[in-house]
Amino acid sequence: MLFYIIGILGSGTSALASLLIQMGHNVKGCDTKEAIEAYHGSLDVEDIREFKALDDRTYIIGNSFVNSYQATLVKMLKLDYFLYPKMIDRLEFGTKIQVSGSNGKTFTTALISHLLASSALIGDGSAKYVNMIEFVYEGCEYKNTFLNYHPDVLVLLNVDYDHIDFFKTKNEYVEAFYQMSCQAKTLIYNLDDNALKTINHKNKYSFSLSNKDATLYCKTIIKTNEGYILKLKYFDKEKEFLFPFYARHNIYNFLAAFLTGLILGRNEDEMIQRLKGFKQPNRRLNEYIIGNNILINDYAHHPTQIKSLYEYLSSKYPLYKKIIVFEGHTLSRSLYFKKDYKEALSKFDKVYLYPIYYARESKNKQEKEFYGYLKYKKYERSFIENELTNNNLVIVFAGAGIIYKEFDYFIAKK
Repeated sequence: MLFYIIGILGSGTSALASLLIQMGHNVKGCDTKEAIEAYHGSLDVEDIREFKALDDRTYIIGNSFVNSYQATLVKMLKLDYFLYPKMIDRLEFGTKIQVSGSNGKTFTTALISHLLASSALIGDGSAKYVNMIEFVYEGCEYKNTFLNYHPDVLVLLNVDYDHIDFFKTKNEYVEAFYQMSCQAKTLIYNLDDNALKTINHKNKYSFSLSNKDATLYCKTIIKTNEGYILKLKYFDKEKEFLFPFYARHNIYNFLAAFLTGLILGRNEDEMIQRLKGFKQPNRRLNEYIIGNNILINDYAHHPTQIKSLYEYLSSKYPLYKKIIVFEGHTLSRSLYFKKDYKEALSKFDKVYLYPIYYARESKNKQEKEFYGYLKYKKYERSFIENELTNNNLVIVFAGAGIIYKEFDYFIAKK
């Protein structure tokens, strides 16, 4: 079957294209000139300005191109098409596992796929096809996109108010997750999350670091030089082993993934063995050593994520000086959480501010309010070049926009 994706180079659509190709389909697509110039992959992509509406294919329309001329033309000509989320919901796997939450979706989706050896669509733009038995994917709450999905298993990690440009109140944001839970056959959720503690579902399982009544309870955490020794209690069993990652939020992500495997009948010993071979997804705490210093590329862009990032760095590199180059993501989020950003960033030894990535918003002079409130230096490459003449530094480039280019610049230079 031939699929043609309008906006094929987005993180979600490019991953979907990869998945469909691995499943044996032919896939082509189009995107903007700028996206094509920045692309270095192998997908068959053409300039969106050269688009021709043909009837020998099924169209998939990316979320950012729903109102584009090309999408409008496809609809007007009554050609076969699916919007991106509808296409995800249409995929016919035996068991569909959706991972949702404000933070940690990509790490957890990748981890579930690794522990279960299942097919997956991951938020870092990657995908893998193993078989049609199980499929794990991310369900994003922005614009209620995840309400298009009807998973067999829904994993809810946390609910931390976000996407201020769409959800006008915290209650509206929380309600979206509750509504999503009603569309799943089975619910796996974080019992320690304030917004999820009282969620109702006829077939629910919980994980926790503090509540002994949870389906999966982590009763002991011992920090070591290689990660944490965890002691878990579940289904009248106990298991103790090394978890080779740092920070509390990653323990929660692991509990969600491990419980998913248990509910789906996986052997716990096999999952623990597979854990040793897990690698972080792209732009999630990717590390590179330059001399006696560590450079890190991370997707963190919400205040909660910045705090979790600092916790991770403090756990893994307690004796290193910590520097962050931070890129805000959308002006609305930056201004709404400016106090929270200031608190989170103040934990670092030095902070440099990279320009806000506006994404779907228009550039606005109000950004001066954000910079003025935080009162940190605006980023210049020369600052990091000077820092790298010192030793025992952790320099992290954090953000969900184009900050990764700065990380890539210094890696390529060395």
